[in-house]
Amino acid sequence: DHLTAVKFESASNGSFDDFVAALPPNDCRYAVFDFTFTAEDGGERQKILFVLWCPDTAKIKSKMIYTSTKDSIRKKLVGIGSEIQATDKSEISHDAVLEKVRRK
Repeated sequence: DHLTAVKFESASNGSFDDFVAALPPNDCRYAVFDFTFTAEDGGERQKILFVLWCPDTAKIKSKMIYTSTKDSIRKKLVGIGSEIQATDKSEISHDAVLEKVRRK
């Protein structure tokens, strides 16, 4: 087995919903997304998200590998503004992510 990243290439108008839809329903992935949002003061902000996607329906071995290697991969990435760990689509919904990035 080997680790696979989501290869999601988008023009500047690519949506977060398109990114989430590209995550496989039955396998784990690491992913990075440039998340644009409106801050509470009304200004537009961007945060680079590091996503660990491990759906409940993924094989146990895959979940163990991705979870145990997350920290070492995350440490190699520079400029990550927020980290999201999700096991189902509700944990990576736009509203859930927006709540998390606004807290930091």
